[in-house]
Amino acid sequence: NGDLFQVNSTGNVSTTVSTGIGLNITNSGTGNTVVFNDAASDASPFVIDDAGRIGIGTATPSTLAKMTLMGVGTYDTTIRLAYDSTNYADIKGASNGDFTITTSDTSESVIIIGTGLAEDTSVRYDGNAVDYYAGLDDGTDMYMIGSGSVVGTNPFASLNSSGDMGIGTGSTTPAARLEVYDDTASGYTAKIFNDGNN
Repeated sequence: NGDLFQVNSTGNVSTTVSTGIGLNITNSGTGNTVVFNDAASDASPFVIDDAGRIGIGTATPSTLAKMTLMGVGTYDTTIRLAYDSTNYADIKGASNGDFTITTSDTSESVIIIGTGLAEDTSVRYDGNAVDYYAGLDDGTDMYMIGSGSVVGTNPFASLNSSGDMGIGTGSTTPAARLEVYDDTASGYTAKIFNDGNN
């Protein structure tokens, strides 16, 4: 109701509601499919190229991504996920490539991972030679830090719901506030070393 015009399933402009495909754009060539320029035609603010890649703020979207959002201003690369006009979270890429998350909550900014169901939740660090993780192992209900790509594999430190911490690959069930475990014959469980003159 109130539409100025509609494109119906046969491609005709109509004033009545029609079912089926409303608008079909087919690109059989090698150029861009859709381009929207502003009056200054400054960087093709919105482009869909012939491979279906979307570019916002650039006429040439990256071939390594489905969508490229580019800009040089403070807020030109910001994507806002808003609950309403005053509650939101912003994500953006900084000029040095850093990934930044800010929120409208001035008392506490929170990133929530997981749905509250029976699942492992973690942050994984993809290294060149070794991967590391930090997260919740749902099987033991413990927060763990270790190596590998799966929570609970090769844990280095474990923290249970009572606040007991285990350090060492064998200490996944600490029985004290702090338990340090080592199963290497030639290794130290703990070492305090002063290399100063005194």
